[in-house]
Amino acid sequence: MYTIKGKVTFYFLVFILLTTISCGDKKQDGLVQVLTLVPDTVLNELNDSIFISPHIKCMAVSANGDIHYTDYADGMVVLDTCYNLKSRIGTRGLGPGELIGAAHFYLGENDSIYILNEGKRAIEVFSGGNYNHTIDLPESICFTFNTRFLVHGGDIYHSVIAKEAPVFMFGGYEPIFLCSYAISDDPTFGRHATKHVVEGDNCFFLIGCAYPVLQQYSMQGKLLQDCDLSIVPEIEKMMEAYQNTLQNPGSYFTIIQDAYYTDNHLYVLIGTRKQDKYFCHDVAVLYASESELKHIATYRLSENVYDSFCVGGTKIYAHNASKSSIDIFTF
Repeated sequence: MYTIKGKVTFYFLVFILLTTISCGDKKQDGLVQVLTLVPDTVLNELNDSIFISPHIKCMAVSANGDIHYTDYADGMVVLDTCYNLKSRIGTRGLGPGELIGAAHFYLGENDSIYILNEGKRAIEVFSGGNYNHTIDLPESICFTFNTRFLVHGGDIYHSVIAKEAPVFMFGGYEPIFLCSYAISDDPTFGRHATKHVVEGDNCFFLIGCAYPVLQQYSMQGKLLQDCDLSIVPEIEKMMEAYQNTLQNPGSYFTIIQDAYYTDNHLYVLIGTRKQDKYFCHDVAVLYASESELKHIATYRLSENVYDSFCVGGTKIYAHNASKSSIDIFTF
């Protein structure tokens, strides 16, 4: 026999179960806080009259708070914590290590930096800002571009288009394919095979750009857990539009433009459509542990199209290509 107190307790428990937000729940509409942010600072120009490039491909924050970004036309730029120019790396015309198409990069241990040099189809390795050596991409492998990669123990983990697996590990002792395709993947359709490879804590995340399935792997390639990111309402809406569009190799949506991990949280930059206009300004935040991937917040940046971003402390740094600026938000 239920008492009034017992009924209240029962309904409270049911409410908690229904409102718990995790990858086990398909619907999350209205349950996750959406915070609209406005930029604290807009960087259009650095000291020495250097303007922010419209061709920034990738951004990251180092352990000491420096902001790194690659300018596709002119190497890597490093800013200090006051947003002043600190150094440039791989500038054209400086001999070995010059970057002819500086794309995505990885900040490694001991002040090392691995930068994808698209023009040479290689990864240039720098140490302390100085050129160290070059790692050529294997000719037989079709690598995806416009995606993040990572380096672990001297091995490079990079997204590829291959029937064997979505990740190729190379550069160290023995090259090998890793991971498995999600059920929604089609490795014959290049955009479906395009994924960000993002380092976590003793693990990495594999995130589809067109069909946003998130997979978490051990560094040895063992699947730990996965999650359909359509649990995020903004992604779910884009998936509906995506599935209603005739798919062909020349037509695709980029739903996950970029992804970034720091302090047990995975941030994903989402492309959206409103009244046939494309935006890329929503950042979904997921708490990521060894046993749970949980959507906890969404940050809505200014009504712009951001093509790369990074997170440091309570700051989001996002590149606005149309205005050639880096917009800085506090959350």
